[in-house]
Amino acid sequence: MSSNLTSARVASGISGLDIILNGGFRPGSIYLVEGVPGAGKTTLGAQFIYAGAMAGEPGLIVTFEEFPDRLESDCLNFGWDLRALQKQGLLAILNTSPDALLRMLEEPGGPVDQLAADGHLKRVLIDSVTHFQSVTLDPSVLRKTVFAFLNGLRRLGVTALLTKEIERDDPTEIPFEEYLVDGIIRITNTALGASRRTRGIEVVKSRGQPHLGGRSGFRFGPAGIEVFPRLSSNWAANARWLPEVEGALREEHGEPFAETQNNDDVSSSLVAVPPNTRISTGVVGVDQMLRGGLIRGSSGLVAGTSGTGKTLLCLQFLSAGLLSGEPGVILTVEENAGKLIQFGASVGIDLAPHVSSGLLRVECCSPADITPGEALWRLYRLVRSFGSTRVVIDSLNALFGGEFADSGLMQTAMQHLMELFETMGITTLLTWELADITGNLRISDHGLSAILDALILLRYVEVGSEMHRVIGIIKCRGTDHDHQLRQFRITPEGFRVETKMVGLSGVLLGSASGRLKEAVEELVQPLVYIQDVAAMLRRQEVPPQRIDAALQGLEQEAERVLDSIRDRLGESRSGREAR
Repeated sequence: MSSNLTSARVASGISGLDIILNGGFRPGSIYLVEGVPGAGKTTLGAQFIYAGAMAGEPGLIVTFEEFPDRLESDCLNFGWDLRALQKQGLLAILNTSPDALLRMLEEPGGPVDQLAADGHLKRVLIDSVTHFQSVTLDPSVLRKTVFAFLNGLRRLGVTALLTKEIERDDPTEIPFEEYLVDGIIRITNTALGASRRTRGIEVVKSRGQPHLGGRSGFRFGPAGIEVFPRLSSNWAANARWLPEVEGALREEHGEPFAETQNNDDVSSSLVAVPPNTRISTGVVGVDQMLRGGLIRGSSGLVAGTSGTGKTLLCLQFLSAGLLSGEPGVILTVEENAGKLIQFGASVGIDLAPHVSSGLLRVECCSPADITPGEALWRLYRLVRSFGSTRVVIDSLNALFGGEFADSGLMQTAMQHLMELFETMGITTLLTWELADITGNLRISDHGLSAILDALILLRYVEVGSEMHRVIGIIKCRGTDHDHQLRQFRITPEGFRVETKMVGLSGVLLGSASGRLKEAVEELVQPLVYIQDVAAMLRRQEVPPQRIDAALQGLEQEAERVLDSIRDRLGESRSGREAR
């Protein structure tokens, strides 16, 4: 997209909204802001006017119902001093009627014309156009009246927002005003259960300019409305989006985004990743099962029941990158930063120095306080500005919980996020908590397995009235992987993958059985472990700092085999003596 087109925009002054509008409002256009009572229409319009006035673009607020002093008082809650702007000649507030306003627009040299003289007036808010229904009950006359009113605004050359009340978020009938304006912004305030509501904003129409479709989230922050644009793979697939996203974020937050040299070439701002480049998960045994590690830029899901080690595996994945100088980000929903660092330290993962140096960012969020859309937008913004190469989200269940239950919104949101991260060369691990400790797996019900590249399963299995942890690679798109189920343990040094589950069936159902179960447990599995570790030592796949632990493990498994043989020989000798 050419810089001339993107620069010819009127900034809304609302965080995130300009990204949805692909740069802002078109100059001289008229937009309808519609929503149910209490959705935030007046606040959005007032913020647009205030931002313009602060930038030296005088504005006019026309209110048919609310008195100016009440509007001024409400705006002070966000730190907007409208009275001061009026004294400076940057803002005028007019409390009138639709009839009187129409006459003012039609009157040459009238009050409105005087405000617009010499191009002085730039922005107008009409709150609300719904009151034009008081002019006449005849639909044809009402349409002509509103049409004349809009032509009067266009004659002034201003950028205008008109608020309009609707009875429901998804009106079944299309009001005639929607045909007459240049753009439509619909805002919603939807109940989620009995104790929570979520707010949404959507550009329904935007004549003559591209925009981001679909509903995005927003909230009332301390300085006004904050919009959290819906993540879209178009930002990576189409050059028109990426410069706008980066430019808007750089301007709003002063963050060090990488400059795009050519706005018409999206590839210049994306990371070129050689195909099938492998990176370590931080666990030797898991890397071996993945035939060398995860593919850079891929996304993986670590699924398992509570206590199986999902968070631990993800922390080791981040730690492996941190130790080689790769920035990392973890979005944690169920833990605060302190507890997460403390947990890592308990298993030999020292995250504190990396947090202090800024190499690792720990972002905590509570679903009770922010929506999933807001959390993902903040994560994307952080990753873009921070230059992260490894990202963890722990966990998807807690993040999406009640809001996206039984819907495809989670699948869509995650698909777009993973596509964006892939183009940026970012490798992502997500955790998903399975509800049942044993029994059938229920991962694909949510559509996650279809959009992610790798699926790592951690679960408990009962063997001889004991609970064992098992790991399996269910899928790894585009590459071969180990199809064996292996036992693993959580040790003071972290994740330790051990023996294959040889000679047993029913492991995925949570209860292993088999004719050779006892022999497998006591003899075959330890021998397989010894064989695997010996092979890894021969291929120098064990880090130097882990060689002593590996040798100790070999000694323990060998002693386990010898003890079993001694017991069996003792039982055999006792049996012969009894006969």
